[in-house]
Amino acid sequence: MALETLIDRAPCTTKWLIENAKNVSSPPDLINGFMAHLNQDGFCILRSNTSLDGLHPEISACFYRWKLKEVDEIIPLENMRIHTRLYEYENSVITEIFWGYQALVQEAYKAGPWYDILEKGLTLRRRIQPDETEFELPIFEDFQKLGVTDYFGFPIRLKSGARNGMTLATNKAEGFSDLELELIKDLAYLLMLHIEPYQEHRTTRTLLATYLGTKTGERVLNGQIRRGDVEKMESAIWFSDLRGFTQLSNQIPSEDLIQILNLYFHEIATIIDQFEGEILKFIGDAVLAIFPVTSSSSPQDVCYQALEAAKKVNIKLATLNQSRIEQQLPILNHGIGLHIGTVQYGNIGALDRLDFTVIGQAVNLASRTEGLCSKLEKKTLTSQAFAEFVNEKLDFEGEFELKGFTKNQCIYSLK
Repeated sequence: MALETLIDRAPCTTKWLIENAKNVSSPPDLINGFMAHLNQDGFCILRSNTSLDGLHPEISACFYRWKLKEVDEIIPLENMRIHTRLYEYENSVITEIFWGYQALVQEAYKAGPWYDILEKGLTLRRRIQPDETEFELPIFEDFQKLGVTDYFGFPIRLKSGARNGMTLATNKAEGFSDLELELIKDLAYLLMLHIEPYQEHRTTRTLLATYLGTKTGERVLNGQIRRGDVEKMESAIWFSDLRGFTQLSNQIPSEDLIQILNLYFHEIATIIDQFEGEILKFIGDAVLAIFPVTSSSSPQDVCYQALEAAKKVNIKLATLNQSRIEQQLPILNHGIGLHIGTVQYGNIGALDRLDFTVIGQAVNLASRTEGLCSKLEKKTLTSQAFAEFVNEKLDFEGEFELKGFTKNQCIYSLK
């Protein structure tokens, strides 16, 4: 539609999108501003939903449910949400809702309007009469009770390929005109051009955090991307490994094996994050993590954090194994090696394929220490350097020859 037509038919919204929306700082504020200006132009929007595609390991889509404050709330598909946040404005409210992937397989989703809009790319229109008594979807009956006269939903496709969409409900007696529907689609496309940079930035942050870790991902996002761009850092180092994994992988189907690994890694990752560590790598069935020394975390602090994380992981593993015993499934055993020392932290690799990791003798010692867990039948072992900061928590196991080290190493275990 020509810009002149937009300005003529929806002057407030068009002017705001062209002149002011670029200064708005977030998707909720953009959506609220958009709806407020549509209403200034006479569209009489009572409520609206905007769906943004979510490239995320747990989130399938992010919904921004906008409504006027005086309009009663409708909460469809309650069991699909995994997170919500409320944004309050002078005359309206936005509820931010994250849907998990389980939402996509539920019959309530498949039978509802969003399945047609997002999955099939269809445009939906539903006039609602005040005296009708039969509704193909329960939500239309809810809309009738709110005084809604017309419902419009449509996909919004941009060059990025993201599956976005929007629905709007009005209480105008005559509903939306055909021209208004075309106006809304064009104006919503302009709105999405403002939202897209935020969406892409959030996707970038999500991917970096997912594959590199939150703190490491931030470093990359802030420009630490050159090969050889490394720094020396003191850190407690965690290296853990499932024992008997090769034998286990030969005993059970690959699908079950992946499920076990995901469960095991989830428990470890949750606890390491709780104690301010960061997983850098999953290496087969092994985990490499760091607890960096910072201006606010001393060497003693990070050693205690790593040790407490190990204790909690061991308790979780025992609980998990009890459940597996009751189900007559093979139990899981692991070893954790802990050390503190100086590492090289940063980008290492080929010209066009880098890995953000830690290397150095300290990492090797953590790995070799973990390798003794099976021999000593212990779940957690530490180096002497680590033990010096948390000595009262540990028992001395003896001196051992470790591959790659000229001197025998003093090894300690959890009491």
